[in-house]
Formats: sequence, C-alpha cells, structure tokens
Amino acid sequence: MRKDDLDVLQAHGFLVQTASDLGLIGLAVTLALLAAWLAGAWRATGPWRGPERRQWSDERAGMVALAASVVAFGVSSLIDWTWLIPGTAVPALFAGGWLAARGPVGERLSTTGSFRDRLRAGTRDRSRAAGAVLIVAIAVVGCWTVTLPQQSLNQTDDALAALTAGKNAEAQQFAREAEATNPFSNAPLYTLAGAQAAAGDLPAAEATYESAVQRRPSVLSGWIALAQFRLNEQDDPVAAMRDIKAALYLNPRALQAKATFLLAYRAVERAAQKKAKKNKKN
Repeated sequence: MRKDDLDVLQAHGFLVQTASDLGLIGLAVTLALLAAWLAGAWRATGPWRGPERRQWSDERAGMVALAASVVAFGVSSLIDWTWLIPGTAVPALFAGGWLAARGPVGERLSTTGSFRDRLRAGTRDRSRAAGAVLIVAIAVVGCWTVTLPQQSLNQTDDALAALTAGKNAEAQQFAREAEATNPFSNAPLYTLAGAQAAAGDLPAAEATYESAVQRRPSVLSGWIALAQFRLNEQDDPVAAMRDIKAALYLNPRALQAKATFLLAYRAVERAAQKKAKKNKKN
C-alpha cells in the first residue's frame, strides 16, 4: 500500500527488481540458478576442508580470484543497479561462466591430440554432451526471445502506418500480430484499440483497453489510455475519473495523469452545471 508520493520507477536491487518483474516464480528460478552456480564455484575452487583439501596452485588462486569478483558483483547488485551496466556485468558473467564450466582444478584439461579427437572424447560422456546441447539450446532460445520486443515494435509501427493510410483492417491485423509477438507490451493493444475506435467499433475498443489494464494493472499508461478513451470517445467523464484515479495511485506525480484528471473533473463539473440549469428551468 502506498504511504507517500515518492516517485519510484525502478528498483535498484536485482532481487527486488526480479520479484517485481517476474513474481515469486521468477524469483525462485533465479535463486535456484544462484544455488547451482554456487555449487559449481565451490566445486571448482574446493574442497576447503578434509584430507582432500587441495594445495594452493596458481590456477586455484586464479579461480578463487574469479569467484571473489563474481561475489563482489553479486553483492553490489543486491543494493545497486550495477547489474544493468555492461562494463561491470559482462566481466562478471564471463568469470562466473568459466568457474561453473571448469570443474575441479585437479582435473587437468587435456592438450594432447587434435581438436577433433578431443571433441570426440568429450562427447563420449553422455551427461556432459547432453548438458552442452542443453546450454546451446537455451542460448539460442534466449537470443531469439531477445529479438521479439523489437519485432513487436516494428509490427506496431506497421500498424500505425496502415492506420494513417486509412487501411484500418490491415492496421488491426498488424496490431494483433504485434501483441502475439510480445504479449508483455501494452503498445500493440493501444494501437489496436485506436484502430477499432477509428472504425467506429467503440465496444471492441473499450474491451481492448480494459484487457490491457486487466493483464497489467501496474502499468500506468494503460489506465491513462483507458481514461482518455472514456473521456474523448465515450463522453463518460465519471468513468474517466474512476480510471484515472488508478493511474494517480500508481504515480501521483505523472503529469499526463494529472492533466487527464483535470479534464475529466472539469467535464464532470460542466455536466453537473448543465443538469442543474435544466432542472431549474423545469
């Protein structure tokens, strides 16, 4: 529950931002990945106690230094947004990946034979081969998903261009394709609703705007778009006031939300004055 009007758009800490963006499931997956990495790093630098404790070789010292740099990056990312800066995040990712993939320092990497021979020897271990294939598949899927928001943006631009050219049906089709490409963005829904309103299908436009706020109620722009639609297209300032209050709850300092609230408030006052004059005449 909001206790003040502090304008906070993004959390600084990685875990808090992850919980905000992905919820408890995303946070649980992130913590599970952290636990897996810690196990790999411990395996690469340990064991630290017992009769099998390794002596300090040059490589082990290097591995511990890499682990320390990753841990320092992780701790700083808990309280600040260093995880968003490529200059600090990329080296930490490389170091963390090397640690997780290296295995125990005591296992010497083979340097004999050709690359093809070593590759064949490595694929004989089915578990390692399966793990490598899985990692490559995850990387490919990850790279593909990264391109989806840009694809959706391009499709939204095509929809706007079609709407400007008077091709309403084509604009709606592009907008639907953009929403299917990136269902986590409200922009295609706004474009679709605008095309539906331009075609005179106000009930469909209303349903699209309401779908946007129902799917992502924490997105400020959705409530503003819905309130403006109520005010300008449906001529319903009372409903617009109700919706814009949700936007002001999310961000009391949003200038567009304030402006929309004032327009709706004045429209409500004018409607009340007209009604009072009409009743007075009667």
